[in-house]
Amino acid sequence: MTSSSDIPIPGPDDDQVADPKLTDLVAYLDGELPPADSEKLEQQLVLDAPLRQCAESLDRTWQMLDLLEDATASGEFTRKTLSSIQIQPKSISSPGGSTLRTLAAKWSLGAIALWMLTGFIGTAFGLLISRQSQTNTTNPADAEILKDFDLLRNYQRMRQISGEKFLRDLAEIPLADTGSEK
Repeated sequence: MTSSSDIPIPGPDDDQVADPKLTDLVAYLDGELPPADSEKLEQQLVLDAPLRQCAESLDRTWQMLDLLEDATASGEFTRKTLSSIQIQPKSISSPGGSTLRTLAAKWSLGAIALWMLTGFIGTAFGLLISRQSQTNTTNPADAEILKDFDLLRNYQRMRQISGEKFLRDLAEIPLADTGSEK
């Protein structure tokens, strides 16, 4: 079979389901395919080069096998061979699903949960440290600016400012709080 063929020929150890095209091809070569399906497959063989190559390869293989002599084994050989084979059952997974894949999936989920928990704890610890490191002392320059906050808040409303003396005098006049401004 050439590498350009799209139809895989399963080996003796393959547990895969056979390709329907390959199954039809083998039945066609054995003469077991119904006439309608045979005509359909013949049309596919004309159009599909990889399928045609696979058919030719299978046909040549069977021709070579026909040239071989039939091999016969004695009854004693068969009996000894069968008695020497030890049947090993496939591993059966428990009803709880303790197969290797399930176990790996559980470990992966556990690792993700652990990393998330570590992240949350680290974030909480960082916030706690940052809150404790804040001081309640105010910079004296900031306190001076905040003392004149009312003046700064109403600064845009003032249209005519003659100079620094006017602002100082204005700062000494208490402003009436009407409660309507916010």
